[in-house]
Amino acid sequence: MMDNFTKMCNHPLIQDGWEQKVFDRCYYKTKNLTLHQAIIVAIGLNDTFKVKLSDEREYWAGPGDLIYKPTIEQLTEMAWETLGTYCSNKMNSLTWGVWNFYNEIDDLDSKAELWLAYVMNLSHNLKWSGKEWERDKAE
Repeated sequence: MMDNFTKMCNHPLIQDGWEQKVFDRCYYKTKNLTLHQAIIVAIGLNDTFKVKLSDEREYWAGPGDLIYKPTIEQLTEMAWETLGTYCSNKMNSLTWGVWNFYNEIDDLDSKAELWLAYVMNLSHNLKWSGKEWERDKAE
């Protein structure tokens, strides 16, 4: 069963933009669709990736077998890139934006969920409903 952050990450706007790197966190989907926490430990040919599960087992996987889970640092970088396209004082705007956004949200359980929700709202005008991403009607 997927935790809330993984459900939030399992969206084409996050998954399709992912350039896989060694040590990226992800979920590995087995053939019976069971999810296992994993990290990428090697990159192979033809879009294959060696992943190591939390129980130390290793598997070769294709991109469709993985759900990318960006770190807070990676989410901050995504927000930074978006702010850089239209803002001269990125740090001030980032701090102010997250503060205002945080005060409007009450159903997120972690800092990672907050950052992901902020990035998706800032970059794509989407808001997390608790189940799926929806267009933010406030804009």
